[in-house]
Amino acid sequence: MSLSLVLALLAFQDVQGPKIDTPRALLACGTDASLESTLCRATVASEQKRYVEAATAFEEAAPLAGDAREQRARIELAAANMWLAAERPAEADLAIARALEYDLYLAPLQRGLARIDRARAALAQNNAELALQHLADAETYAAADPFLWWMKGTILLDTGDLAGARAALDTGLALAHDAPELLLLAGHVAIAEGDEAEARTKFAEAATHTGNPSAAAAAEALASMETEAQ
Repeated sequence: MSLSLVLALLAFQDVQGPKIDTPRALLACGTDASLESTLCRATVASEQKRYVEAATAFEEAAPLAGDAREQRARIELAAANMWLAAERPAEADLAIARALEYDLYLAPLQRGLARIDRARAALAQNNAELALQHLADAETYAAADPFLWWMKGTILLDTGDLAGARAALDTGLALAHDAPELLLLAGHVAIAEGDEAEARTKFAEAATHTGNPSAAAAAEALASMETEAQ
């Protein structure tokens, strides 16, 4: 499984009359610089998949939260997710760093998810080693999140640590045995281990989750195996 596929998976909205170019955010939220209006504009931009605008608005909103440190941190994390969606991981990392200045005000799980997002940002910048460091930090707070183990296992497999990939995969499957992302990874780990029968089984199981990007990737991998076997 290539890192580009990982990023793609991480990666997983009849009016008559003339067109009005005024953004809906301005009509729904207003133009003042209050926290409420700025967050409203950020949310609307996010819903419309205008990710850069959403990220920028969230960043503008964060300092408006003042001494509400938990809220400020969560707004920065929202900005980070918008930067990730916009495929601008460097800005995402900066937003997460600002959020983690208020780390103690976040719930433990939120701390873990922030570190997972930081791993995503590092991976998007082709820094697998740093991504693994952030995932190791995330384990302290989010060890029960299957996505963490999927991501860790995928990176380890791509960097040649088959034993580490297997260990991460097994942990993830123990938490979510039917997750298509983990089943897809299981197929690739099985191939690396030389067990094509197991790979076919796992790819076939993953492919049953119709509509999921991992299911499509698994179906493609299974078809490729069938072609090579002919």
